[in-house]
Amino acid sequence: MNIRDVKVNWMTGYANDPYFQILVDEIPDIEEDIVYKVIPCHHDEMSIYYGVRNGFVHFFADNADNRGHGGEVITVKARKEEDPTVIEEREIVGRWSSRAGVINRLHKETGHLGYVMEVAITDDPKAFERGHTFFAGAVTAEFAREVVDCINEWYGADIDLEWVIETNEEPVLKIVERAPTLSEAFDGYFK
Repeated sequence: MNIRDVKVNWMTGYANDPYFQILVDEIPDIEEDIVYKVIPCHHDEMSIYYGVRNGFVHFFADNADNRGHGGEVITVKARKEEDPTVIEEREIVGRWSSRAGVINRLHKETGHLGYVMEVAITDDPKAFERGHTFFAGAVTAEFAREVVDCINEWYGADIDLEWVIETNEEPVLKIVERAPTLSEAFDGYFK
């Protein structure tokens, strides 16, 4: 998955956090291209499925009620918990969405996953140009760093990522603009 273009939706005029809108050459297929790790969450009586391919991350929660996503059935490739070298197909009925903060908290607690950031992503240049009809997705923290580097290099921006602890002790990556130093601010003022 290669970055073709990227921008920040600063959510100007809204009380929402800014997020990346990313154009890539190809988004991995969640049923065909990704092999999931399965992390049992005994206190919640569910399992978290977590898969990564070329910086793209897909994750979801599976429990016994089968009502998530309208009961949609998908077939995924997952590593057996008893023997991670064995990959098996599993039919999942009614999975539930999760969020980056939950995955990041689980990784912080267990070390079994990886840090992630939620993004809007597409492989359709027209959708990127319109600025909507993206896929709500996630990328690894390393891929998010590549996105920051692209924006700063390609567009002369000066942004960075910052960890913020949100509700339920969930660490999330946020986009921030770097503030000018005091001398830089005064240089502009006195010229």
